[in-house]
Amino acid sequence: MRKILPVSTTAHGNTRYKMPHKDLFKCKYAFIRVDTLRKSLQHPYEGPYQIIDYGAKTFKIDINGRVDNVSIDRLKPAFLIGLEDLDSAGGGDVVVQARRQEIN
Repeated sequence: MRKILPVSTTAHGNTRYKMPHKDLFKCKYAFIRVDTLRKSLQHPYEGPYQIIDYGAKTFKIDINGRVDNVSIDRLKPAFLIGLEDLDSAGGGDVVVQARRQEIN
């Protein structure tokens, strides 16, 4: 029993491989992580941007009209609902009405 050592509880500087999101290779759009120093309340991701081509480690992404290679470590899948998705789901005729309530 004296030879048994406790397991370390810290994981500082742990650079193990992180598995990409399971839906990243199926989606059409992705967010790109911003790796710069951010101010408070600034978004950690930019986008969504359209994925042009899928690779093993890098994706070709259309960023404002420019095609750029981005590592999958910086990508997060974007799940968007567009007008064509609403029409195909039969939700195109739904009208949302707002109610205004006065408080006395």
